Amino acid sequence: GSLVFGYDLEDIDTIDGGADVYNGQQSVLWTNIRQAFFDDIRAMYQELRSTGALSYTDTEGRFEEHQGKWPEAVFNEDAYFKYIKPLIDEGTGAYLPMLQGSKAEQRKWWLYNRFRYIDSKYNAGDALTDVIQIRGYAKADVTMTPYADIYASIKYGSYLVQERARRNAAVTLECPLDNVNDTEIYIYSASQLASVGDLSGLMPGFADFSKATRLQSLKLGDASEGYSNGNMNSLTLGNNVLLKMLDVRNCPNLTQTIDISGCKNMEEAYFDGTSITGVSLPNGGILKVLHLPATVTNLTILNQPALHDLTIPAYTNISTLRLENAGSAVDSRAILENIAANSRVRIIGFSWQAENVDEVLALYDLLDTMRGLDESGNNMDRAQMSGAIHVESVTGEELAQMRERYSDINVTYDHISCYLYYYNSDGSQLLYTERVYDGGDGVYAGKPSKESTAQYTFTFSGWSLTPNGAANEDAQKKVGADRSVYAAYTSTVRTYTVYFYNGSTLLQTVKNVAYGSSASYSGNTEELVDPNGSGIPFYSWTPTPTDIQGDTSCYATYVIPVEIKEIEDSWDTILANVENGTYRSKYTLGNYKALDLGPEGIINMQIVAFDKDQKADGSGTVPISWLSKELLKDYKYINPERRIIIDFRDAKGWPEGTGTLSNSTSYRTLESKNSYTDNVHAVGKIVITATEAGQIKIEAGISVAQKDIGKITCTIDDEILCTNYNGTKKSKIIEAIEGQTITVDVDYLNISTSTKVCGRIKITGKCSYVMTAEDSKEYYTKAYADGTGTVGGWEKCELRKYLQETLKPLLPEEVRLHIVSVSKSHSAYATWMQPVTQTTEDEIWIPSTTETFTKGIYTDFFTDSERRIKKPADSTIARGWWNRDCFSSTDFNYTTTSGGGSREGTRYREGVSFGFCT
Repeated sequence: GSLVFGYDLEDIDTIDGGADVYNGQQSVLWTNIRQAFFDDIRAMYQELRSTGALSYTDTEGRFEEHQGKWPEAVFNEDAYFKYIKPLIDEGTGAYLPMLQGSKAEQRKWWLYNRFRYIDSKYNAGDALTDVIQIRGYAKADVTMTPYADIYASIKYGSYLVQERARRNAAVTLECPLDNVNDTEIYIYSASQLASVGDLSGLMPGFADFSKATRLQSLKLGDASEGYSNGNMNSLTLGNNVLLKMLDVRNCPNLTQTIDISGCKNMEEAYFDGTSITGVSLPNGGILKVLHLPATVTNLTILNQPALHDLTIPAYTNISTLRLENAGSAVDSRAILENIAANSRVRIIGFSWQAENVDEVLALYDLLDTMRGLDESGNNMDRAQMSGAIHVESVTGEELAQMRERYSDINVTYDHISCYLYYYNSDGSQLLYTERVYDGGDGVYAGKPSKESTAQYTFTFSGWSLTPNGAANEDAQKKVGADRSVYAAYTSTVRTYTVYFYNGSTLLQTVKNVAYGSSASYSGNTEELVDPNGSGIPFYSWTPTPTDIQGDTSCYATYVIPVEIKEIEDSWDTILANVENGTYRSKYTLGNYKALDLGPEGIINMQIVAFDKDQKADGSGTVPISWLSKELLKDYKYINPERRIIIDFRDAKGWPEGTGTLSNSTSYRTLESKNSYTDNVHAVGKIVITATEAGQIKIEAGISVAQKDIGKITCTIDDEILCTNYNGTKKSKIIEAIEGQTITVDVDYLNISTSTKVCGRIKITGKCSYVMTAEDSKEYYTKAYADGTGTVGGWEKCELRKYLQETLKPLLPEEVRLHIVSVSKSHSAYATWMQPVTQTTEDEIWIPSTTETFTKGIYTDFFTDSERRIKKPADSTIARGWWNRDCFSSTDFNYTTTSGGGSREGTRYREGVSFGFCT
């Protein structure tokens, strides 16, 4: 059947029409029981509820268990027979409202609310924990409006006041106390209340409304003149999702941040006259009115587009300003302009109007004084702004400047004038400047030209948006900001003519040879004869007719025989033949001529190449390359051993001297490697900056646990961390705040000359660091010294300095004045772990491995290992000799006593075969 009795009815009630709810309610027996034993009945109920013997869960469970014996098919059949069949057979639909199946859900609703109702009557069960707590300081009655039918109940101190109340009907519960002063007040069945009326008369202090989840309004303060509640100092709300209005006006000692983030339907919130520092609002909602005091330090409003009344007497105390889609009525600009510098600012979705660009730039200057917040509320270095500012007119340059400073602020305008700059292809020359208005198109029709290169001729094809780019048909269109365009060209590969000569006789002309390609001689080279009459067979074309880059004349060259014999001509005659160009017919590879070098002995200079070495000035090749047939008398170091004094290295690959740590660990190593008798004494400084608050741990120690081998002393901000002679690490933990700097001074001494000892500094924590190092000995520099080992390569090598400054002056003047500086390339190391190819300009040099091995420029002479075997001038025993190219950071290449190739560390001495070009 239909639901006849509501959950709020009692045995003394009548229903519509006057019928008694309970047929026996007029019984004298039951009347006497109700009146005489009410307190006993209440106590019995309270005991049943407190012990759990009677509860909604248990009662509903029993019904469910009992009813679960019948399958759904029974209820379906019952529904058809009682309610549906009459409709089908007789057209009677009067019974359809009772078609409710098992009625389980109806029963759950009724039982749940019935327990709530009886709990409120006997002040038992859930009603005792479902409370509003208030500490009152003045006598006042409370008027409540229930959300559901209950007994309205208030406990003033120890006095419980109750009255039966109906849904949406206000009821006033009078305070029985003569004096209310710091009195606990409990309002029961909090979740069943829609309103508790005006509580400002109680002058409340502490107030907790977190259980009152159906409150629709809450008034704890008053706006009337003269009202002031100095008692209010604590207010707690919860997920009061139906609460629309909150009033705590004129409670000056309320200083906390009020959290109403769970009040999703809040429309009005009044905090005038309080001293709160902030209010946590819902993220998104229908808030319309928000009044705050001038004491607010954090103003955060997120997604409240309906807000039309935001009232704050002054903004000067605000240090955190976050407004995201806060509604057009919120004057975010006025707030921003009145808060202090260095405040944290995030404003999203604003729309401002500015008179001119200067006003916009002034706003940007103001923003530059602020910090920011990301979307999670974390600190950022710059104010975070996303919105629009409108001005009447701008120039393209101004617009670009503003976008560069704050790219997420969209500057809109009525009129814009922009400049279109026309450049040559690579942007190195401005050709023309055109002014364009309001996003129009450029109309400049100039057609610049580009000078041909050896490889290409160029034809103008339009304008590009990037230097050296392809033509873009939109490059001159819709110019909405200052724009640079660049002349674009199509390229055509150039062709050249190649001439084949035998001496001065032109043998063949090949035309239309594309740049970078090759030409072929169609004749029989075996029939060619040396025009000098040497009878030597044809060898090759010089230059080779490959990789053609211009009109080229190729000359037949002939295999030059090697002849190891002394030149009879004097040096003056030799040099004269070089000048007149007859040297190729006078001398052959392997010919040599003696030079008296005084203390270095008499050295024979041997011809190892004709027309192979490139002049340093780029003007061509040098006629003759000479290399000493013998080694210098004394063996020499090529360079000092690689010296390592203090090495800031990082196993994780961070750059030397700097780094950033999260919670990871980094070792900094002060390392000594030396073969000298002097002790190594180095000092360093590490400046650590905490990237956020937390612990930073610094440890120091020696790698070798042997006393008197090494010593490391660490001082942290003038406090000695340790003076350590062994491998035991000593440490210090610093509780750092964000931005704090910690200076670690390191004094390291290796007092062993034969053992590798490392002083180690270990840093753990969230920080960045910068390192510097100094050395207390003059001949040491920090890290791996340039000019030691192979660091700096041949260019910084001591042997190179010796050849130039000591050996060259020993040469006879007539030879020395005819030496030509040549360009030499070779492998080197820029740092201890960075190999590079190095090019130097040299007058006196030693050969590289690549020049004497594997088809190098001297391998026409050095055809086998035998010719690479050399002896000192005064010895019959072969000796290895240095090459100028590097193998590793510690080793140079050198030629062995058997003429092969190998490597050698710089701590060894080897022979020197030097060369020069004339």
